[in-house]
Amino acid sequence: MTNTWKRVLVTLSFIGLLSGAFAQAVVPLEVEEVEGGRLEIRETDATVGNGEPPASLAIKDQLTKQGKSYELKKDLFYAVVVRPNPGFAIESIVWSNTPERQEGPRELKLQNYKTVEGVFLYTFSLIGFTATTPVTQSKLTPKFKKSEVVVKIQAPKVDEGTMKVHSVVSGSDPKELASGDVVGQNSFLLVEVIPVDKKKRPVVTSTIENSEKKVAMRPVQTQTGVVWQGQIQVGDKNVSLKTTFVPDNLRVNFTAPTAKKGDLVVKAGEEKLSGSKSILRNTKLSFSVKSADPAKEPHLFYLFEKEKLDGAEGGTNERQELTLTKQSDGTYTGELELKYAVTITVRFGEDETDTPVEEAQLGRVSVYPNPFEGQFCISDEAGQAAQYQLFSLQGQLLQAGRIEGAQTNVETEELPLGIYLLRLKSATGECKTIRVVKR
Repeated sequence: MTNTWKRVLVTLSFIGLLSGAFAQAVVPLEVEEVEGGRLEIRETDATVGNGEPPASLAIKDQLTKQGKSYELKKDLFYAVVVRPNPGFAIESIVWSNTPERQEGPRELKLQNYKTVEGVFLYTFSLIGFTATTPVTQSKLTPKFKKSEVVVKIQAPKVDEGTMKVHSVVSGSDPKELASGDVVGQNSFLLVEVIPVDKKKRPVVTSTIENSEKKVAMRPVQTQTGVVWQGQIQVGDKNVSLKTTFVPDNLRVNFTAPTAKKGDLVVKAGEEKLSGSKSILRNTKLSFSVKSADPAKEPHLFYLFEKEKLDGAEGGTNERQELTLTKQSDGTYTGELELKYAVTITVRFGEDETDTPVEEAQLGRVSVYPNPFEGQFCISDEAGQAAQYQLFSLQGQLLQAGRIEGAQTNVETEELPLGIYLLRLKSATGECKTIRVVKR
């Protein structure tokens, strides 16, 4: 055989191999099983294209193995989701292919997936193959390392209350922790507090490297009484927890209507309220409403606020109408138990707008731009607002500060994209909540 024909046969063989690889619709992926955790392979809605990772994508359901391997479609990105066992963390994931690239196996770049509120869900990386890849076989080799976090618990005084902290691991019962115990990185902790004085509530703070945050707590009725519960997620740094107790007061927000519209009397127990005020939880609120125009029946609405300034959770954030009873003198009366901070509005007749409540002083305060990117500005030309607080939709306090002058810029560089609640407060205690969106 001549050298020319040999070269032709070699070329044809090489083309045949490449054609076979290109014709292969999927690439089998093997995931090595190791101690310390596992990997999940999940499909996404992003295509590989030129190989550049997309700016955003949706991670879908986990794939099922076909025999010993996963079958990955070409031209589609897949998420490699890391699931460490308790007490372990991912150290590296090596990705190798057959035939191998010139530079050889490479280590995947890992990133954290969080909710819009900034809650860590899992660590992941992206892999994918172009439509013309020659790869016929792929493999992932993870490596996990021991990773534990020390939890220090500063218990309250015995005459003030008790605090218990449990580590929560999926698939097993919560384990109570003592101060100095260790938990795995990214573990969840359940905090339970019972105050001795039932007129007080706990304020639980977590401290990580001198950074202190309040833990959102909510009251839960049990067979033995009310237990305050909250949950936090630790990262890779040691955490300290402590509890203090404050009066269990909640804000009652309302503004009396003008005399032209009618009259509103609000009582907390036997105390008549002249305006918005902080009142002890579970106090009975009584209302007496009378319209200046007998033809216009009064309607009273209440809204239990879910997001609290002190980190306590609860409420519905849904406005509801209170059932009122008409008295012989034309006055309408009703009662409501104060379970959460509440906003009261009154409407006379069917066509009128509600009597303003929160915006009595803060009506001219605005926020721009909204939606925003890196920062937003609080505009307060009238100088009514004194301070602001920025909350997640879960009620977690993220930022706070004073409002100085007519324009106050709020930086949000460290916050993920999503929806937040901006609470403004005047010097007299009036509040206003504005929903802001970072995109």
